[in-house]
Amino acid sequence: MCNIKEQQTDYYIREKDHLTNFKSDQTIIINDCNLNQITGINIPKETHSACPPLEEWYPYCNSYYPYAEDVDPLERVNHILGSKPSFVSLTSLDAIGVLRESSNYSEKLAQLQYLESNPVCFIILGKPGIGEQELGKRLAEYWQCVYIEPEILIEQEIDNGTRVGQCIEFNLRCGRAIGVDVILRLVEKRVNSESAKHRGFVICGLPLIPNDLYEEDPISSESAVFTVKEMFEEVIDATIEIGMPPSSRHEVTISSKYTSEAGEPGEGGEDDKENPAEDEEAPGEGEGTPVKQQSPPKLAPQIPPDLGGDYDVCQPPEIGIDFEHQLNFLFDLLKPPFLIIYIMCSTEDVINKRFNYRYDVYSNLNVDLLSEKTKQLFYDLFSRQRGKANEDIPDEFFDSGLYNPDTSNPIDPVLLPEHFPSHVSTQLDNYRYTAMNFIENRILLHDPQYFVKVDGRTSVQRMFHLLKARMKILPLQRVILPKKLNAIEDIVDTGEGELLAPSSNHMSLEDCYRLFSKRDTPSVSFRWNWSDWGTKCPVSMKNGRTINGQPDFGVHFMNRIFFLADEQAFIKFYRNPRPFLLPPLPKSSCKIFIFGPKCSGKTAIAKCLAYFLNGTVLCIEHMMKDFLMQKEDEHREQIRQAAFIEGIQLLNEIRAGQAEEQEKSRIEQIKEWAMAVRDLIQNLIQLIDEKDREQTVTKFEISSFPMAMKKVDFVEIETETTIAIKKVRDQLDQYKIPFSYDVLVLKNLLKDRKKFFSYLPDNLKKKVAPKPASVLDDFVIDYANRAVENADLDHIDINNKNVVDMFISTMRNVEDAYIEQGNNRGGWVLDGMISDTAILDELYPDYIADEIILLKDTGNFEFLTQRFSDRGENTFTNYREFFMSLGNIDAAWRAPSEMSTTSYKTHLARSILSEIFDNTLESSKMAVNISTRSQSYQEEVSQFYKQWPDTKNYFEKLGHEVLEIEITNKSLPELMMECIRIIEDRYRVKASTFSEEDRADEVKDFGDETVQEEEMAEGPITARNPDEDSIQKNRRYGDTFYYCPVTFKDHWVLWKGKEDLAVKFRDQVYLLSCEADMEKFLLSPRNYLTNAPPKTIPPPRICVVGVKGSGKTTMSQYLANSYGLSYISYSSILKKSFGISPSHSLEELRRDKQANMEVFNYLTYNYPLKDNFYVNNLSSLWFSYPTNQIGFVIDDFPKRPSDIEFMTKYKLIPDIVIHLGGDETKIKKRLLDIHRRNWDERMEMKRKQLAELDHETNTEWEEKRMKRYQELLEQKRETRYAKKKSEKATANDLTAISQVSVDSIAEQRDIDEINRMLDIELPETSPHQPLETFEDDNYEVLITDDITIESGFLSDIQSACDVELIPFTKIEVDLDQPDLTLRRALFITDSIKHRTLSIFERCYDVSSEVADRLLSSGYYFLSKFGRSCPVQYYENRNPFPMLTSAEDHHNVFPIIHRSYIYYIVGDGNVAKFKKDPLRYVLIDRVALNLRPFKTSIIGPPKCGKSTLAQRIKDEYGMKVITRGQAARYVLTYLPFSSLTEKMELLLRNGMELTDDLIARCVEAASFDARAITQGVIYDGFPNSVAEVKNLSYLGMVPNLVIDLRASEDEILECLARDIGRRGFPRFSRHFVHHLWKEWTIPAASFRKWYDREYQVTSEISIETSNWSVWKQTRDLMVAVFFEIQHYYNHAGNDWPVRLANMQVTPLEFLERQSSYKSFCPCCIHFSNELHSGGEPPDRTGLVQWRYSYYWLCPDHIEIFLETPDAFLPPYIKHSLPLDLPSIQTLNAIPENVFEDGNCLVCYKNLRALIKGSIDYSLCYKNKTYLFTSEECLREFMRQPWMFPAEISFKPPGGYSSLGYRELPILGMLEQYVATPVIKALGFISRRRPVIPGLSIASSAAIGVGLFLKVHNERLSPELRPMYRRGDDLYRQRMEKLISYLDRMKSVINPYLHYEEPIPKFSLLESVKSESTESVATAISKIVHDDSQRSPGTVLFTHAFTGCDTISVPFGQGKIKFTTLLSKSEPLAEQCFLAL
Repeated sequence: MCNIKEQQTDYYIREKDHLTNFKSDQTIIINDCNLNQITGINIPKETHSACPPLEEWYPYCNSYYPYAEDVDPLERVNHILGSKPSFVSLTSLDAIGVLRESSNYSEKLAQLQYLESNPVCFIILGKPGIGEQELGKRLAEYWQCVYIEPEILIEQEIDNGTRVGQCIEFNLRCGRAIGVDVILRLVEKRVNSESAKHRGFVICGLPLIPNDLYEEDPISSESAVFTVKEMFEEVIDATIEIGMPPSSRHEVTISSKYTSEAGEPGEGGEDDKENPAEDEEAPGEGEGTPVKQQSPPKLAPQIPPDLGGDYDVCQPPEIGIDFEHQLNFLFDLLKPPFLIIYIMCSTEDVINKRFNYRYDVYSNLNVDLLSEKTKQLFYDLFSRQRGKANEDIPDEFFDSGLYNPDTSNPIDPVLLPEHFPSHVSTQLDNYRYTAMNFIENRILLHDPQYFVKVDGRTSVQRMFHLLKARMKILPLQRVILPKKLNAIEDIVDTGEGELLAPSSNHMSLEDCYRLFSKRDTPSVSFRWNWSDWGTKCPVSMKNGRTINGQPDFGVHFMNRIFFLADEQAFIKFYRNPRPFLLPPLPKSSCKIFIFGPKCSGKTAIAKCLAYFLNGTVLCIEHMMKDFLMQKEDEHREQIRQAAFIEGIQLLNEIRAGQAEEQEKSRIEQIKEWAMAVRDLIQNLIQLIDEKDREQTVTKFEISSFPMAMKKVDFVEIETETTIAIKKVRDQLDQYKIPFSYDVLVLKNLLKDRKKFFSYLPDNLKKKVAPKPASVLDDFVIDYANRAVENADLDHIDINNKNVVDMFISTMRNVEDAYIEQGNNRGGWVLDGMISDTAILDELYPDYIADEIILLKDTGNFEFLTQRFSDRGENTFTNYREFFMSLGNIDAAWRAPSEMSTTSYKTHLARSILSEIFDNTLESSKMAVNISTRSQSYQEEVSQFYKQWPDTKNYFEKLGHEVLEIEITNKSLPELMMECIRIIEDRYRVKASTFSEEDRADEVKDFGDETVQEEEMAEGPITARNPDEDSIQKNRRYGDTFYYCPVTFKDHWVLWKGKEDLAVKFRDQVYLLSCEADMEKFLLSPRNYLTNAPPKTIPPPRICVVGVKGSGKTTMSQYLANSYGLSYISYSSILKKSFGISPSHSLEELRRDKQANMEVFNYLTYNYPLKDNFYVNNLSSLWFSYPTNQIGFVIDDFPKRPSDIEFMTKYKLIPDIVIHLGGDETKIKKRLLDIHRRNWDERMEMKRKQLAELDHETNTEWEEKRMKRYQELLEQKRETRYAKKKSEKATANDLTAISQVSVDSIAEQRDIDEINRMLDIELPETSPHQPLETFEDDNYEVLITDDITIESGFLSDIQSACDVELIPFTKIEVDLDQPDLTLRRALFITDSIKHRTLSIFERCYDVSSEVADRLLSSGYYFLSKFGRSCPVQYYENRNPFPMLTSAEDHHNVFPIIHRSYIYYIVGDGNVAKFKKDPLRYVLIDRVALNLRPFKTSIIGPPKCGKSTLAQRIKDEYGMKVITRGQAARYVLTYLPFSSLTEKMELLLRNGMELTDDLIARCVEAASFDARAITQGVIYDGFPNSVAEVKNLSYLGMVPNLVIDLRASEDEILECLARDIGRRGFPRFSRHFVHHLWKEWTIPAASFRKWYDREYQVTSEISIETSNWSVWKQTRDLMVAVFFEIQHYYNHAGNDWPVRLANMQVTPLEFLERQSSYKSFCPCCIHFSNELHSGGEPPDRTGLVQWRYSYYWLCPDHIEIFLETPDAFLPPYIKHSLPLDLPSIQTLNAIPENVFEDGNCLVCYKNLRALIKGSIDYSLCYKNKTYLFTSEECLREFMRQPWMFPAEISFKPPGGYSSLGYRELPILGMLEQYVATPVIKALGFISRRRPVIPGLSIASSAAIGVGLFLKVHNERLSPELRPMYRRGDDLYRQRMEKLISYLDRMKSVINPYLHYEEPIPKFSLLESVKSESTESVATAISKIVHDDSQRSPGTVLFTHAFTGCDTISVPFGQGKIKFTTLLSKSEPLAEQCFLAL
């Protein structure tokens, strides 16, 4: 398939997007496609052909492409990878995007989608002559499409006598062959026919393959067979006529061999049956039985075959005649979607099959003898197995007809030459070596899901059965054909052998509709409906004539009824109804007459209708003015022409006189010229004669040399004569007469008059003739202009004929332009049509309008008079905004804007001029003129309406309806809207009230009895809810379900409509909420249709009501908090609006009349509140932000029944009204407790207030008393002191003044007196009296009264809500358990809060049988999911096609949703889909993977493979295939095939079947309905490499291999559970053991090879339960299928896709690998490392990006999938090096090994030379590298360039061996000392000894010494035990020391500090010099710095310098250690002595 990029994905950015805004100059352009980037240069755009060449083409992986015949899987795709194809792929995947993209919400859009889509087409390919014609006929009959086959095309052309047929017949009879180009053009002609455009077609029999008879002329070979056949038939006809009596002769013609099945289904007549088997002769009716034929009534016109339009098939052969051009031509004719059907058959089988073809002379039919033998064999086989259950019998055998041996033998079969084996062999060779390659290319580039391969060795019936099974699961829409609706049920037998069909002409179209709507319906519940055309004929409307159809030509198409006008219209509609039903139809033909007086608005309406219908306005006034001007111009032109004639005559006379005078003057001049010339010549003659007489003078030249004499010319001598001659000559030159000295010549000139006058001057030669006058002469022009100026134009004669001609010519010009735009005939709107019936009669019938509009004013025409006086109201300019407000975008763009109109410009100019010029002086004159004009206008209007009745009667007699529109008090926009609505309603279905008849039909269609009958149909149907009304369940509600559409559209409120206000529109029921809404909907129903799912739905609006104390406030607040809604208190709103204190309760307001009278009446007497209250306070909750978006809960509303009236008036409808009710006793008790509690609280508060008041009063009294007390006391004291002072003063005792003493008695007396005074003046305050007590009886009475009143009002509210259909729910309040009440409320309101967009959706259950009938009739359409479950697809749970498996379990439920049928799998999914269908339907694009899935189950014998395979089959409906079953299938059902012969030959000789034959058997068994739709399961194979290769050649490699892992014991355990019928195991243990051994021998190698080749194997152990094995298997299958589905869906969208499960072989990866090969480009990009996927690479990391395959590491694969371009050139940071390492497999060390096989990684990291292994080798830069481990190899491969090119030092070699004493110290230490010392150091490093009192180094040295002594082999046996005991004591003391230290550490001693037993090792300071120093260098420094250190110290320190504690640093080589010791001889000696 060709990868044509269509859209940009979100996962990456294309490279071109980076350069979108890039501008370049011409210096960098390297490709002409980039020239458009140059700024300032205009590059002309190239014109592209219909099929542009592909710019980029990316092939898919090999496993994507389907297989046709046996091809090499390694080579089958390589030839298309080399270069892109020369043609664009015609894939069907994108073609059915119409079906997959979206399911249209409205029925009209769904029907338009079908009408605009292409029909499904088929092409059948395969080897010639294997049944493609028969298969094509069956397919065409089944799919009801056009059958196209060369022989049939030719015969139909000949039989129908077309021009092409006559030409072909003549050539055939002349013995000429038919060229391939002619046949292909015939195919093209039929493909372009109307029938093929609507139904689709089946092409078979092409390309034409030559045979041996016509090898030299391959073009005409197949066609010439027709001539041979005709010759045979002529001989046969003559034989029959001679040898048979006349009574028994058969009519033998070419056409008799082909029934109507060969043509187009249904074209032979309207009575074609869908099942042709019903027309066959019943068994037992012989040919000799005379049957009286009774001719059926003619119920429908005989439809001739649609052969296509006129087409010149004999034009020059521009079509290529080779096979490639034939296929290209055929595939160019195919428009997607189309299927490729390939019939597979081997060459031997084709030859054998065609050799058994016979031509029956008597029946003129082709007979397949091999098929008859097979049928006989099957008949015998099934007869023997009758009554036995055999699951191996294919399903299609049960669908076949019974075999009748008596009628299966032909009478006289003949073998035609075309079936001779030699000819067939030649034909097949041509097919194989030429045509097959091109067919393979087409198949490879086709969508594999729409490629079907069938087995040609089987019968046509079986091939067709497989094809039907495959087509059933594909999402392909069936062809929908119009079907005639005639009164066949009312046929009456006249008793005279004739049948009479009653005519429907006497019935009205409405009566016919009621009759036809119930006839031939798919089901009783689904009637045919009115179409938008109503009674109008759609064919006539397309042709520009709006006429009613005829009842006799009523048809149903899709789910609509159409009435056609006549037989021709019926034939056109039957062949292809699409062009007659597509938009903009139905619409007016735009042939409109508008009548009306002036100022009635007719001009504005005419313009509006013209913009609306895309027509042209023809104004009568302008037309008449133009016509008068035309007549005047014609009259002027006539006068001008006459004046031209007169002027020319006058001018000719004048010029004739002038010419006569000029001629006389010319003659005189000639005479003068002749006289003068004659005198000159005579004078010249005389002078010459005189000169001749003069003596000739001769002079000689004298010289010393002899010379000839020279004669001197006499002319040279000047004389008087010569001078005179010269003078004469000059004069003759002036007259242009030649000069001559010959006198004779001059004399002859004088004598020859003709020659003499030939020298006459040119101006004198011609005779003067008068110049003829012309119209270009100024005199003539001036004369004509003066005549025109003086012409009289007042008496021009104009008659009706002239006016009619004017109308016709103008309208014809408009219609021609209208038709050129693709419209019907029409397109004109006559503004102000005249009322002359004589003229109208002349225009009839072709130019009479379809719509006649009268603008009518009532009364005394006051409205028109007022409009006349105010001319401004009669103009309208803002058409664009007007149409925008109507939502008609097309008309809005056709209409000009207001500022661009002429009227606007004129108005603007007048307004400007009015400011410049002052018209005040003429105002009085204007007033007089206006009054006079108004009166004249009234008379004119009155005269117009008096003449109108005659015009109206004229139109009514013609049958045209006149639309009279009242214009009184209507503005122009209102009139225009009314006109548009009226015209639209004439051509579309109108809404009507739901009548009693409609209700009766509902009861009849949806009643319980009808539903029960429907449920008895075949197929499962979901269970019905017994509580749901059957009618309500099945009623076809409209777009808003049972909610009022007007309320929802205008107010965004959900209000359930009423049954008595039901409206029927488009056969759907809409319930309206009120009369006003019903009127609105009836007037313009389309304004209230949603046509799309609502973007949002109204938020919850909840009302809570109840008596006081029921908990409504708590409930409201709880719901608001739970759902996030606004809480609204109605009582607060009420109080606030009327200015009442919030402390007052509504109950108190009800008792208190003085508080607020209006509220009192409202609460007490249910008096309604004012409208302003609801509008100002409550409307905002429904219609204002934010509550209109988030919703609300309103508490205690509605309060009174009067609220319901205003709620319905203002559409304040809640979603639910919750009434909280309960036990009144408990509520009273609760209220009483509340009152008591409130009373106590109030009393307590009051007590506190009184106490505080008493305290404040006492305090104030005390303060006043104390103040008064002090004042009085002070007064008393002052009085008393003053008195004493006076007494002292009198005594003159000055010293006594200061010695006045205090009189305590007087003081006390004053105090007492003051207190008595204060008791009177300020008496003591008294406290308040005690408060009253709570009286229960009084409050109980009030509570009871309140509850009674409120309950009554609530009851009235409920009744009002029930009447208005406002949801009202009562909840019993449980006061003891309030949480329970809240949960009940949540349960009720949860559906309101969480309602989805599917609130308006309805789903209907139907049976499978009814669903099939609905789909086939076009009543509903197949959804974009096909027959896949949308719920499973949405949930992504099961990717496999489940239709077959679900049908087996009767678990498929067809569901109707809107205009589509969905197939739901499982009851649970049905419930989910019905609950929220839009969730599953509104998916942007459905990508189904319908390719069959191949699974293989392998494993040891008897491990449960068959059990698992059967489990998969039961779950997914796949076909299980075993080797034995496949072989038995071939032997049984393909008995005459070549494969069977080969198998029988081996089996009869006692030999095993080869792997190739087994694979062929598996292929044959896979041609099964389950295998071709679901998939196959290979049970127990493949188990060998040969089997896999053979399957790969057939394209049958499994997508997933389940490898069951089991041991022999597990198998025996399974065997023990496999008990036979007698209670014993079915197989013995010995037999199973033998099978186990035989299986294990090749199993390991095969598994390894297969996993390396395909990597699709998954291992599952059987140790667990069967359920676990099945679950793992299912998960694996689902995961693999999802991966494959993802590749199929996105590989064509230019996405990077994974290849983990796409069966990519190592060879394919090598062919398609990128420049990065098997290295991860992301690792190169990020870290410049080579991360290889291995050889071959791990498939889990494979990704295809465009052409190439990439391997990605697990860390980067997701990053690469997001933005692949970022990691490829030119954006990648690092490039792949030229030299790459590659892993090798070696058996020996090669010669080019690097550095003697030492590991380079170890050398770099450890600085040691370690030999590598050949198991870890690779090649890099032509050298072989060996490594010690896999880690070293991978490290080298990551960055090989970072390793040194060579090793710096090498071990010495080539020396002779030396003895112990001969070795130097270094050599001796290396060979004898280093090894035991290394072992000792390793042991000590692990033990880490510590001896008390010694340092760590000393302790380690002692340990080394003990180890060396103990393991010294040369040590004497006596000493060895002693050292061992010393070593044990050494170890024990160390262990005890460590335990003692641990114990001491457990108790902390604060006064002591202990060192760690073994401190953390750290290098000495001398060692810590530089990080680059090696360990050996550091130890060398230790040795040189302190040579007195003991050897143990040095060695131990060396051991702990960061090296490996097991091998010690000397493990890298003994040289390093000995080199260290050699630097210090004392150290070496000590070590040696220690040994």
